[in-house]
Amino acid sequence: MKNIAHINVAKEFDKILNSREVVSEIVSRIMNLHANQVELDFTDVEFISRSFADQFFKEKLKLIQELQILVEVKNANIEVTEMLKAVANTQNVSDRKNKSINFLQLKDLDALKNHLWDF
Repeated sequence: MKNIAHINVAKEFDKILNSREVVSEIVSRIMNLHANQVELDFTDVEFISRSFADQFFKEKLKLIQELQILVEVKNANIEVTEMLKAVANTQNVSDRKNKSINFLQLKDLDALKNHLWDF
């Protein structure tokens, strides 16, 4: 049986969400609800920072994986939605693992000069 809880983010926290600490407060509130599904109503939330979105994404993932609490974002404006999407796109760890960075180790400044003159 689903136990669904609702949180109005702007009313309970703020209209401008600009820190990781606010995410911690929201997560604390979610855990105190003892629900297995939480709808976060972002009506009237005007702005979220990248750091908020990054921490929110990480905590939302932990809630579902570790505690089986599904968190859904509702009524977010386009700016909030776009920030959440932008941060979600940077969170794909498998993409980062597949990228390699080539580097060249040179023993001294002369070797660097010679290498640069080759171009």
